[in-house]
Parts: sequence; structure tokens; C-alpha cells
Amino acid sequence: MTLSTLFQSWRLERFISQLKTLGFETGNLELTEEAGFYFANLYRQTPRSVISESIFCGSSSSQSIAISKAIVESIERGAFIEGHAAGLASCQTEKSEGFAGYPTTWISRRSALKICRTNALAEAIERFAWATWWDDVTISYRYLDFQANDPEEQRAMALLNATPTHSPLRSVKVIEPATSASTFRLRILLAEFADGGFITGGAAGPATTRGLASSTERAASELAKHMLALERMAKGHLDPTTPYEAKLAYFGFGEGAPLVRARLAAHGTKVVKLPELVVDEEIPHRFSKVVVVYRCLFKDQPPFVSGPIGRLCI
Repeated sequence: MTLSTLFQSWRLERFISQLKTLGFETGNLELTEEAGFYFANLYRQTPRSVISESIFCGSSSSQSIAISKAIVESIERGAFIEGHAAGLASCQTEKSEGFAGYPTTWISRRSALKICRTNALAEAIERFAWATWWDDVTISYRYLDFQANDPEEQRAMALLNATPTHSPLRSVKVIEPATSASTFRLRILLAEFADGGFITGGAAGPATTRGLASSTERAASELAKHMLALERMAKGHLDPTTPYEAKLAYFGFGEGAPLVRARLAAHGTKVVKLPELVVDEEIPHRFSKVVVVYRCLFKDQPPFVSGPIGRLCI
């Protein structure tokens, strides 16, 4: 075990210990590994569906960080539920989009808040720009081969090639919608299967070398998660039980392929103009001493996963 691994394990143990003093229950944890990537799934009740909102997920090339991310995601969701129940204006929405959390266990609260705000804004941009690009064919975009020409892309491609699929992977492309956010970039990875189906995984982040590397890793992790879900549905002959699964099946098994091809055939000239933020604040919650939670939400933020089945927004 390397010193880095030992340090990350110590940080995780300390993080969980601090949360437990505040009454946090970790629940059940499943940890899997594919091509050097770890996927952590945290749940408190046995899930009845392949992809469920009661499952909190984290992924990373570090086992400890993947687990930490799953824990933080569960706390983000809890903060949203708490805020909604308390009548907090920033939490009066159907879905918890634009949320981000970060532990204060190993950095200052001020630093954690700064990271949180950047990550929350990135998710708000991702959801707004992605949905707008899909809905509006006049929006311009870059359509690129996933070249895997740098270490991060190579690792991401290795993950996708190692992930079990219901049908052989034919290609992976990169879609980058044009937006007014010059300091952020959205990357959508589009996988096409041999049976004609499509599925996506995307992420936005700072338009820096480090930020793009992180966005690529997160997008690939999301794509791999969706590929695994499709493989389980196909292998187990499982019918979709949630709107999320219904979208995955609709596009992944090919029924929605004509819609994908039609959108890719349209090449507009406009950019996604991001409106003002109507939510841009820290969200108070019962574990605030250990995890900072922040939310950013744009005015008229369009629905994402909760939208119609014929929108490739997942």
C-alpha cells in the first residue's frame, strides 16, 4: 500500500468518524472496480430497481475517494430534503439539480465552500446547456472523435472498453455544446452500440487542463454506470421501473436512435446563453459542520432526467 493510499484511507476513516458523532448512518456499501476505476454505491434499503434515487454513487480511481463521494452525495440529497421540508426557498424544486458538497475534514471550511460553489455551478451549467442543446437544434456544438490521446482519455477509454455491455461498443464520440460560459466547458460522451442503441454520460467543469481531465473522468464514469445498468436490464430481462431507467432503455436499446441521429444532423450557429442564477447559496443541513453543501440554479432551468422520454438528458 502506497503512502498516498494510506493517507486517503486515514482521511476517509476520519471523515466517517466525524459524521457518526453527528448521527450519520452509513448504511450498506457496495464497491466494484473496472479498469482501475472504483464505483461505490451507498444505500440504506435494498433497491428495487437498477438505477434508483435511493442509491448514492461515487466513482474515482481512488477507492477511498469513491466512497467519500457516495457519502457526500447522500448528504447532498438529505440537505435538499431538509431544506424542502423546512420551506427553504432555494430547495422548493422537484429535483435536487445544481447541488454539490465537500468535506471540511481535510481542508478549511472556506476552501471547501469555494470548491462546492464551483462544482454546483458546473452541474447547473451541465444540466442547463445539455437540455437546451437537445431541445434547440439552432444551438452549435463540436462533435469529436474520442481520440484517447492523453492519459486521462486513455484511462477513460480503458474503463469503457472494460465495462460489460449488452451489445458491443461501436464508437464513443464527444459532444461539446457552445455556451456563453467561457470559463466552463461541457463534455457529453455519446456511446453507440452495435445494435444501434445510444447512451450518454456527461460532465461540466472549469475549462482548464485539470478541469477538462476531471470532466472527462466524471463523464466516462457516468457513461460506464449507464452501460452497466443497460447490461443488467438486458441480462435479467428487466422492464424499466423508473423514468430514469425508461430513458436508458429507450435510447440504449435503439428505439430512440432516430431522435439521436436527427439531433446530430442539425448544425446550428447559436450558443446556449446562460441566464442569471436564481439560487447561488450555501444550503444549511444537520451535517454542516463536516460537509459544506451549496446550490446553484439558473432562472427557468429546464427539466433534465424528469423531462419527456424522448430527450437524451440522462
